[in-house]
Amino acid sequence: MSRRTLTRGGGHSYQPAKKTGEFSPQQKKRLYILATVLLAIGLLGLTLAPGIGGVALYRQHRQVLAAQEINAKLLTDNEQSQKSIASAKEDPDSLERISRGPSFNLVQPDEVILDYSKKK
Repeated sequence: MSRRTLTRGGGHSYQPAKKTGEFSPQQKKRLYILATVLLAIGLLGLTLAPGIGGVALYRQHRQVLAAQEINAKLLTDNEQSQKSIASAKEDPDSLERISRGPSFNLVQPDEVILDYSKKK
């Protein structure tokens, strides 16, 4: 009896089994594509993750910058208020100027206000 090799399709014989751990070029290509897709999904997840992702961090950064701007404005206002308080304590004329100014419109008991401004 003659021995025949098993054939498939067009009469080609089967290839001998490869050693384990070796990949064909097509398998390598599929592996690279799979790794790339998984990496892209992971990066997208890190970017869009609620609370810890890049988008959330960017929003928090903007909030911190806005809070810093408000803090700087409040510090400036506080310094101006401290200066006006100090000048009012040291100079009684400045206190009188402030009290007679447009904010308070205070007058002495024996004074009369004459308003010559044009009414609209």
